[in-house]
Amino acid sequence: MELNVFIIDDDHSVTEQLPCLVRNWAAHRNMNVNIVTKNDLSEVTPTLVSAFDLVMLDIEIGEENGIEFARSLRDLGSDATIAFISNFERYAIEGYSVHAVSYLLKPLKKDAVETLLDEAATRTGDISSNSIRISQNGRYRFISTRSILYIEVFNKKVTFHLTDKEESFYTTISGLEPQLAGTTLVRCHRSYIINLEYIQEIGSNYISLYQVDPKIPIGRSYLPSVKAQLFQKRSL
Repeated sequence: MELNVFIIDDDHSVTEQLPCLVRNWAAHRNMNVNIVTKNDLSEVTPTLVSAFDLVMLDIEIGEENGIEFARSLRDLGSDATIAFISNFERYAIEGYSVHAVSYLLKPLKKDAVETLLDEAATRTGDISSNSIRISQNGRYRFISTRSILYIEVFNKKVTFHLTDKEESFYTTISGLEPQLAGTTLVRCHRSYIINLEYIQEIGSNYISLYQVDPKIPIGRSYLPSVKAQLFQKRSL
């Protein structure tokens, strides 16, 4: 796997330090990294930068504004992981408006940078088959598909029933459906998504899951699809 990283900061010490931290992190994880650094926003365009997986940029770059640049990336449809670098915490709230996942304060700390890189690598990997992404308050939360028993919706609140706990978010089950392709998660009812990995029994109007009581309802229109996907998976 390769992670493409773009670093923009008018502080040359930052554009010297960050690549070293990134390469050291990559070496310990047997990953390839492609790093580009710039000290001036006028040298790049949002279109060029939007192709990168991780964008780390200063908020104040001379007379340029990093948040406005990040907004241009989002306007282009870029799903890059964005992290802001600054001397000041006061910009953190504004950074949420462009779905920044991290806010690094100077002087940079190795642990904070490595945490960011781990998240960027997770997002850049095969998200569709390894995790479900939830957007909450301008931040992304990733939930491993392996840990999901089933997902339930009630009154616009979606609850993830996991192997060790429950987590609830205000979103819609239809909004999650595009992420199900290639996973072991399938919709079985207008209010339920189940994990094929945990199916114990399928009845005419219910599904029994290991570790779950009571049974999960299955809609008549979903039954053929669920059976077909289960048969395909267990025939592999």
